[in-house]
Amino acid sequence: MMIGSTASLRENYPHVDPEWMEALLLALRMKEVPGSRIGDHLEQVESHCADSGQNAAQAFGDPREYAAQLCVEDHPGPRRQMRRRDVLVAIGAVMGFQLALWSDKALLVHGAVHVRVAQILIALALVALLCAAVFSMEWILTHLRTAVAIIVLFTAVQVGLLLWGGPLLAAAPPIPLAALGWSLMILCAVRWTRDFARADDVIVRPGRAPRPTERVSARLVSIMAAWMLPSFAMTDLILTWALGR
Repeated sequence: MMIGSTASLRENYPHVDPEWMEALLLALRMKEVPGSRIGDHLEQVESHCADSGQNAAQAFGDPREYAAQLCVEDHPGPRRQMRRRDVLVAIGAVMGFQLALWSDKALLVHGAVHVRVAQILIALALVALLCAAVFSMEWILTHLRTAVAIIVLFTAVQVGLLLWGGPLLAAAPPIPLAALGWSLMILCAVRWTRDFARADDVIVRPGRAPRPTERVSARLVSIMAAWMLPSFAMTDLILTWALGR
């Protein structure tokens, strides 16, 4: 059985506080502990709480600290190198997406791409936001309201910059920029698809195997996430073409 939703937590682990369990799940997933090992840990917590009558917080303390303790045994080693790679891939994807967006209209009207100050500022801000997200994903997932507020504020600033435009910095032919942008996006999407292939590592109780539909669903979601930016860029190109006819 796949485990992760509040309903499934209560069903499979009735003696453990669901909020405590969700925090433990999140912390272990962020530390890339395999799903099978997470299932083992959840079962151990459930068994201890059922036998002792203690709640999880009393027995194991803070779920994030407990996850860090388990991670030393299950998944040792720093994630610094992986995070650095994630940042580089994210930067490549964002820059490719921006180049594709800049080139869309120019391609259709056979004109030049006009690069303005606002576009550069938006691209730099997106890169900074993504870098922050990569290194602070656990904080984002545990402070969703604050994260959404930051995204809304960022979107408002982005709209303001687009309306302002700013001075013209350069004019470039659209075909090379579009080719570079699409190449970057596709390469990053392929890399993400390979990295996200582990998304079918669903959490199961010890001695049980995940259903094939669970693995397929998880993999489909990961593929959709990996190809989101190319899909948005293609949608923008189609809309620009349709509205410009």
